[in-house]
Amino acid sequence: MRPKRMSRRIALALGTALLMSAATPSAAQPSPRTNFPSLQLIVTESAIEQIRSPESEFVIIDELPGFVAAVGGAFEIQVNRLDDGSTSVQQVTRLADGSIGERRRLPRWTVADWTQGLDAFFRVRVTDASGTEIHAAAIPFCPLSAERFRIDDTGPPLPTYPYGCSETELTVGMAWGIDTGWSSRAPDSIFVGTDVPDGTYRLDIEISRRYRDLFRIPADRARASLSVEIVTGVIDGPVGDPAGTERSVGDIHGLPAQTALPPSVSPDASGLPDLIALPPFNIFMAGPDDPGSEGVDAIIFAANVWNGGDGPLVVEGFRQPGEAVMDAYQYLYENGSIVGKELVGELEYDPIEGHRHWHFRDFAQYRIIDDAGNEVAVSGKEAFCLMPTDPVDLTIPNAEWRVWDSGLATSCGSFGAIWIREILQVGWGDTYYQGVPGQWIEITDVPNGEYLLEVATNTDGRLAELRDDNNVATTRILLGGEPGARTVEVVNG
Repeated sequence: MRPKRMSRRIALALGTALLMSAATPSAAQPSPRTNFPSLQLIVTESAIEQIRSPESEFVIIDELPGFVAAVGGAFEIQVNRLDDGSTSVQQVTRLADGSIGERRRLPRWTVADWTQGLDAFFRVRVTDASGTEIHAAAIPFCPLSAERFRIDDTGPPLPTYPYGCSETELTVGMAWGIDTGWSSRAPDSIFVGTDVPDGTYRLDIEISRRYRDLFRIPADRARASLSVEIVTGVIDGPVGDPAGTERSVGDIHGLPAQTALPPSVSPDASGLPDLIALPPFNIFMAGPDDPGSEGVDAIIFAANVWNGGDGPLVVEGFRQPGEAVMDAYQYLYENGSIVGKELVGELEYDPIEGHRHWHFRDFAQYRIIDDAGNEVAVSGKEAFCLMPTDPVDLTIPNAEWRVWDSGLATSCGSFGAIWIREILQVGWGDTYYQGVPGQWIEITDVPNGEYLLEVATNTDGRLAELRDDNNVATTRILLGGEPGARTVEVVNG
């Protein structure tokens, strides 16, 4: 089993905050609202499961698969504290050079508490099977959620607005915003309360009527409903994930992802990654009674593929309406800037215990071959959540010394994710431990003898890289023993 990861790691680096205009808020004049960007609600799942701890009576519906995206450009709100202690709220637009184009005053009721964002932005309602309301609430919305997701690549590759709706006694002005092509998770969670029995409920989410009017949001882009099954039990894996069940994907509310860059380019060698397979290690045998082998003789091992190239391997997945998979694009970088992209496959959600996150398909292959190159046995593991788990060589040119500060962070994502960015930075490798069901290699019917345990990456050549003559690595092994008590040894030399 590979090292445990955070299910919801969003480690994107902070972008530089947009400059505040020198104009005084009180001098702003209302502008026609049709000129200003708007918002839309996007929900990616039609049904989720919520597990309640046996020790708790209350229910919190957490990690909702809901997102609010900017429409028609970057959505920006500026909040200022005036001399009399009141609050000024304005929506602004930006010109191509970053300067403010237009301003319009917004009603003061939009912001009651700076730490919460837009006041009573959502209205939520939970009903049981008979239609009886068991919960209703108004919920604020902070556009600066720590969890922000691309819905397409029409905007910047990283968020440019600050993180978090916050203030101190010194704060006199804040900029809240959602970049073009980006969304913010919302609402993140709903506290339903006590005395709610296990069962299936309907959750209705909508952007409040006054905000729909204020930002001219069509009703069909402001409302969504989903089924929530509340179950009392032990929490195992990300909340909201109906693990072990068939995906229930309804109509995703919102617009299909757009692609601003050419779908295919002929990359120059500069800035490309170089995927290098390392020989398998930590090899041992699991018998029928051992955890992870599921009643068979199986080889468990560790495998690493690392990036020894000139630039990062960056794969981003964009989810299309009504789909349970994401279109995966490799983004090509040169001197820190995107110079192109290629469609390289799909990302899929893996509900198996020990995973429960999104994987990039066909990244690597593990198998046992004989000396003639014939395949003897193969692992079912071919999909991966790419992450820099191990520094392999940080002395090579362009190696990233602080991967989480590079602005290119990995997100394996949760069940309802709308977008994924997976990264393997220069100098770093991603180690998988083949102790999770579906990853080990069964050798129950493989005769005793010497074989090669092989790791191969980018076998179909979909990913653009500097070279492919280092994509395969092997370790020679000797299989012995009897069924139920097989042995494995590493053969040196």
